[in-house]
Amino acid sequence: MTPQTTAAQRSTLPRLLLVSVDWKYPTKEQHILFTTTSSDYGKIVPTAKDLPKQRFTVTKKFSEHLSKSGPYRNCSLNTKQ
Repeated sequence: MTPQTTAAQRSTLPRLLLVSVDWKYPTKEQHILFTTTSSDYGKIVPTAKDLPKQRFTVTKKFSEHLSKSGPYRNCSLNTKQ
């Protein structure tokens, strides 16, 4: 672990989120006249302050039910001619 991480972060987050050195964004060739600010932001390696302190996982109950039953189907009366 890096000295930038705290004990709380070590226990609740996966290694990928703890070690900011592992965060490498793929570089894209930029147009000379039209550079994006997101590419400038992506050059900066995140510090421990930028990383989340906790993760809140969500159950897949809704998605599993939707995949089994399918999306909502409107079976009401059609009044268009």
